[in-house]
Amino acid sequence: TALMNDPSILGRIVFEWKILMSGRVGEIRIVASSVSSHDLHACIKSAIKAWQFPKPVGSEVVVSYPFVFDLVSF
Repeated sequence: TALMNDPSILGRIVFEWKILMSGRVGEIRIVASSVSSHDLHACIKSAIKAWQFPKPVGSEVVVSYPFVFDLVSF
C-alpha cells in the first residue's frame, strides 16, 4: 500500500534477525537499505518481531533476508 501511495520508496531493505531458542524473534537490525522511509522500516520490523518460528535445534539462528519493493504490472 505504501509503495502505491508513494512510488519513490522503491528499493531494497536487508533485515537481519535472531531466532531465539523459544522460536520467537529477538534482536532485529537493518543491514542495508536503499529505501528512505522510516515508516516502512518500522512496519517491517514490527511484523518480523511478531513472527514465530520452529524452535531451533542446538543454538539460536541468525537470518538475513532482503525485502524488495518495486511496482509490477500484470
